[in-house]
Amino acid sequence: MNQPATSGSHSGPSYRGWSRHQRDAAHVLWPSFLAASAASLFFFATFNPAQLVAGTALGITLGLSHAGYTLGFFFFWAFAALSSAISLYLSRTETTRIQSAVPLTEDETSDRKP
Repeated sequence: MNQPATSGSHSGPSYRGWSRHQRDAAHVLWPSFLAASAASLFFFATFNPAQLVAGTALGITLGLSHAGYTLGFFFFWAFAALSSAISLYLSRTETTRIQSAVPLTEDETSDRKP
């Protein structure tokens, strides 16, 4: 079934009622969650957290191997979220830098005159 197009130039999912900060959080946290899931899957398929911290103070403090999986997942999620946030920031600032760095041609300046 066809759904009516949302207002504006956005052709993706409907973000009705979402502020820009909420959309930014969704654009950063969801992909980073998926990346952290994949990173945890591959990392913990190879390494056992109980063996990584065996004989260290961290191993004595954590006690349970499940805590190692949890801490590892949140580490990967934070790292991926930082990467996504930097990408979002750079994509937003690139447009303004390009617009301010490129001078207008004569045709463009004549189009802007009232």
